[in-house]
Amino acid sequence: MEWISLFVFCIQAVPDIRRRTLPAPPCLCYLLAAILWRTVLCLRGKSDLLSFAAAVLGGGILFLTAYLSAQQIGYGDCLLLTAFAFGCGVRAAAGLLFAASLLASAAAAGLLAFHKADRKSRMPFVPFLAAAQLLRLLLGEG
Repeated sequence: MEWISLFVFCIQAVPDIRRRTLPAPPCLCYLLAAILWRTVLCLRGKSDLLSFAAAVLGGGILFLTAYLSAQQIGYGDCLLLTAFAFGCGVRAAAGLLFAASLLASAAAAGLLAFHKADRKSRMPFVPFLAAAQLLRLLLGEG
């Protein structure tokens, strides 16, 4: 599921960069596939219901954050991160979110330093998810 996630992030990065929006159907398909994957793992005894519940809770927190912040983090980003939590685990999703946030912060600092953006500028987040996932896989964390 780790490599599939990287593939989905790379595909979804393109519309995120171009239009700052993610098409819902691919995000929802990825989410449904990840839920199915976690369900199968639970039924086969290779995962427990606690991991399923943690992914639901984590996704709920992400969506609540998106709603309360007037979509400073977009719903598409929430869908992708929730699907990743279902597919790869909540701990991996938390690590991915942290690594992607660090990469985005470094990019934002560079843009601010060279006056290519101001503090109100918006950046697509999915490319940073893709980069962070690639780093996770190359460093053997996936």
